[in-house]
Parts: sequence; C-alpha cells; structure tokens
Amino acid sequence: MFKYRYTNPNAGLYRAEYAMYTSIAGLFAKVSCRSMALDSIRLYYAELSEKGKKELDKEIMYLVDRYVKDKVCFPAMSICRAEVKIRAKADGSHSFTFTDGVYSFRVSLKYSGQDKKAFIKIEDPGKPDPGK
Repeated sequence: MFKYRYTNPNAGLYRAEYAMYTSIAGLFAKVSCRSMALDSIRLYYAELSEKGKKELDKEIMYLVDRYVKDKVCFPAMSICRAEVKIRAKADGSHSFTFTDGVYSFRVSLKYSGQDKKAFIKIEDPGKPDPGK
C-alpha cells in the first residue's frame, strides 16, 4: 500500500492566484474565462477549508484594493463584461488578461524579498488601442 503523498510546491501560489482572479472578477459586471488553467487552479483553492478560504480572500482583496483598483485604465468596469485569458509562465505562475475588446490589463501575483511579501504586478495598465 502506498503512503506517499505528493504536494505541488506551487499549490499555495495557485490558491492565491485563484483568489486574485475571483477578487478582480468581482470588479466587473460579468466575467468569462475558457482557459483550462482556471479549472486547475480552482481545484487547489477548493482544497482549502472555509476558514482558510476566508483568510486568503481577505488577504488577496487587500492586495487588489492596493495594487489594482484605481490603478488600471478601464472605464465603467463595474458595468462591463470581460473575457479573461490565462497564460502559464515558465516559473509555473500565471498571468491573467482582463479585456472587453477595447480596454485590457494584465496582472500577475508576485512575491518579493526574504519575507516573500505578496504584491500584484500590473503588466499592462489598460491603455486602449489607438486604432480602435
């Protein structure tokens, strides 16, 4: 009988990424995502206890308020429908692109320093395409 249990070293990151996705998605009227990566990171999040989910959601919402809200150019975000594209990076993390076809921004969850302090990096602040 096997007693070996493997834990993905990125499990904590994936849980936090899913919490970040849901927190940012809550800023829009409706969000859709067809990426299979979302299902994968959702499963890691689902493993948490209800208390763990609440704590993580609270921590991530603080980061969203600090680093995303009012920092991206996305007019009338609260009444827009956005499509989300998720891309896997070489280090195992993901970037999330929120777009309505005109405006878009890309975010990723990062950790820095010895204490692994979390922050949300905005890779594209959401400037509209001048050709549209």
